[in-house]
Amino acid sequence: MKEATCILKVGMETYTTAPRSSVAHPRQTEGAWMDASAVTSRDQTGIFVVGIDPLSVLSDGFQPSRTSSVAQLVEGRLHEMFRHPDRVERIAPDEFSISCPSISHREGASIASRILDYVQTTSSGTTPRVHIGVALTRSPSLVDAQRDAIAAMHLARSRNAAEPLWFTESLRVSLLDHLGRADRLEQALKTSEFRLHYQPIIRAGASDPIGYEALIRWHHPLHGLLGPEHVIPFANDSELINQIGQWILHAACRTIRPFWSPDGSHGPRININVTARQLEAPDFVDLVALELSDAALPPHALSIEITEDAMVSDRTIPTLAALRATGVRISIDDFGTGFSSLAYLTRLPVDALKIDRSLIADLVHSPTNQAVASAIIDLAGHLNLEVVGEGVETERQWTELNAMGCDLGQGFLFAKPMPHAELARPRP
Repeated sequence: MKEATCILKVGMETYTTAPRSSVAHPRQTEGAWMDASAVTSRDQTGIFVVGIDPLSVLSDGFQPSRTSSVAQLVEGRLHEMFRHPDRVERIAPDEFSISCPSISHREGASIASRILDYVQTTSSGTTPRVHIGVALTRSPSLVDAQRDAIAAMHLARSRNAAEPLWFTESLRVSLLDHLGRADRLEQALKTSEFRLHYQPIIRAGASDPIGYEALIRWHHPLHGLLGPEHVIPFANDSELINQIGQWILHAACRTIRPFWSPDGSHGPRININVTARQLEAPDFVDLVALELSDAALPPHALSIEITEDAMVSDRTIPTLAALRATGVRISIDDFGTGFSSLAYLTRLPVDALKIDRSLIADLVHSPTNQAVASAIIDLAGHLNLEVVGEGVETERQWTELNAMGCDLGQGFLFAKPMPHAELARPRP
């Protein structure tokens, strides 16, 4: 029995995968998945799961109640593309599954790319962002393939991936690890296993730190004290990052409050790291304002640190601008090694740049690092921004930075991150 042809129509063009006889393979069982990089055969069915990013709907000016209308637009686009209506299935209010039999990996990649391009340009002018997960299988049952494509789509959404994400065996292992770690992190939050350590930010010639960066630690019952690399990447693949982020904000504000004058006129700033996913939460600005109010801190007591990749997003800039308008400071972390961000500096009023520690590490012996660091410091000076050297570990590095015009530093030369009980009271 021949499998049905999958016909894809985009605009005036039609793309067809030729029908092919279904061949029984005794050793193949349901769930015998193919690694995307190794697939060359056309004896398989591709499952494409398309999920609408709800944040992109909101950013386009839609109210939550109108999300369904965007889903209808996407569904209509998918039916325009595929001549077999039964190939398109709506599996959730904002998710769709498409099946295409008799395709190779190369054909699947082409189809996924065209779905992405076509769906994100609707006739109404709306451009909802979508994420795509893809799975290939030779099993006659598509249940497992659809499940895996859904998982790949959700992971693509959590990573804010712009390209379709293929389900592979290595991705299966990664998903299981992430799911297990996310469950454990949720339990750690409930049982108060997280701590904050604080690293001072120093001004040359000043007796007291001008601020502290709050860094999360996980007091694991088996493995001891773990750093943020064991928490943030896993939490950021789920909504858990918002809960942990709120806990960090709450704890940091209450730790720094006793260091401020009773009238809130002066005191050390507290810097917290924030991911793009947190910035995309619709209530993030209100949450920050509430925590500052509850701690009786002025807005300028808080500095939000973002990385360059979080900044380079039209969806995060409005949130950052709204925070800055309230008086909260914005600092770009790891500056000089990420995406090109000069254009964004003209669009977003920021207060500080933090030179990436990788540039500081070889600052003394690398003319290239010296040139880049010097250029960042000069740029900051022209834009009236503070500039902080991160990862300062030696006196020579600190002297070099001071000579370039950078008088703010952070690193082991001054102090390691420490529990709040070890923070020294500022001098009167």
